[in-house]
Amino acid sequence: MTILERLKKFFIRNKRKIIRYSGITLIVAGLLVILFPLYTNFIMAGREDSVLSAWEEGVAYVQGTDDLEDGQVLERDMEVIDPEMKLPFQISIPEINLSWLVNEGTDYATLRKGPGFYISSALPGETGTCVVAGHRTTYGAPFNRLDELEEGDEIFIETFGNEKFTYIVTGQESVYPDDLSVLENTDYPSLVLSTCTPKYFATRRLVIFAGIKEIPKLKTASEEETQTEEAPSVENISVGEVYDIITSGGEDYIILDVRKLEEFNQGHLEGAVHIPVDELEGRLDELSEDEPIIVYCKSGGRSKTASNLLIENGFTQIYNMSGGILDWEQEGYPIED
Repeated sequence: MTILERLKKFFIRNKRKIIRYSGITLIVAGLLVILFPLYTNFIMAGREDSVLSAWEEGVAYVQGTDDLEDGQVLERDMEVIDPEMKLPFQISIPEINLSWLVNEGTDYATLRKGPGFYISSALPGETGTCVVAGHRTTYGAPFNRLDELEEGDEIFIETFGNEKFTYIVTGQESVYPDDLSVLENTDYPSLVLSTCTPKYFATRRLVIFAGIKEIPKLKTASEEETQTEEAPSVENISVGEVYDIITSGGEDYIILDVRKLEEFNQGHLEGAVHIPVDELEGRLDELSEDEPIIVYCKSGGRSKTASNLLIENGFTQIYNMSGGILDWEQEGYPIED
């Protein structure tokens, strides 16, 4: 009798047992798959409370301004807080009910505890891009609702040195894991939050962009009296409105693409002028202050930053194309290589 015949005979003789035990095995495996994320979230929920309470107790003992003389004002480059006191730091986003402690590093062990800070990126409040990553569905799922953030939402960061910073969300993008363009440094303090998307599949990265909120300067009485007209501001414009402007052939305008060169070469709006956002401040003389400028990027985050920069430098007719080229392509509007 061959091996195949023996196996067939064994299966027929034990058919019911094999089916029963196979079914039990599949049920147990299914339960483990379902319960494991729930288990990790349950563990992390309790750990979050203890970690944050320990943070609140510890921060009271750290004071970085004891050496300041009365009336002394800190300049941008003056360091009173030890840079090491910036880590760990607490991140809070009231809009999505998020409050977590961000630890140094993005290795497996660190991200199991909560969000992690990319060691090579800028520290909170410093010039450059501060990058924070976190899980979305497991280990407490700190960034579970990150996709709900919208432009204008506030992100609060408090360092262990008792420094406080407020960042304003400027946009979000979904990118492939190997797309590093979203992590490029800025010439101002900015923040990038990164997590996996879509939920439970994790084939791409969801990236949230935010810029630091500037503290408004108080005007003197004489400045208030001499200010007779409202300061110019950025006006958001839809892709449909931009398409109508282009196809109508009306007044002169400039279409400004502020993405990276490789993105521009993959496709752009017809007649667009290309100046990457990180080069814009040094190339303002290439643009005319007398013409309306329509600014766009991939999804609206970088174009918002560029639009604000133009306003700050005296340009008055600035229009930010909401949704960027992603919405443009989704509407089926033409692009050129």
